[in-house]
Amino acid sequence: MIVPLMLLLPSFSGSAEEQSVNSQVMITISGGFGITITITILEGENVSEIEWSVKLIGTVFFGIYVEGVINPPVNETTVRIMPFGIGPGILIINVGNSSVSASIFMAGPFVILL
Repeated sequence: MIVPLMLLLPSFSGSAEEQSVNSQVMITISGGFGITITITILEGENVSEIEWSVKLIGTVFFGIYVEGVINPPVNETTVRIMPFGIGPGILIINVGNSSVSASIFMAGPFVILL
């Protein structure tokens, strides 16, 4: 029963969701095989380094937490997470002092944004 489901999931390209953390930062989240998160400092914004972190809550066996810093003049960073989990979960992204979250569903390494 699981094998036919897993054969269908690789053809799923994932969905994308954009969220504005604040007036300075935009986040794009996409699922599919793993999770891709792009954190963008909007044009014309003068900011110092920004710390970010990503946390997964749910039945996740690995790929639960990752963090880093965006240092100007770079205005964008892309994070690729390869979690392995089963069932529903919540993706929490912290950028500076703000955070956003997204509901997800995991089937092994495949992730669908809900």
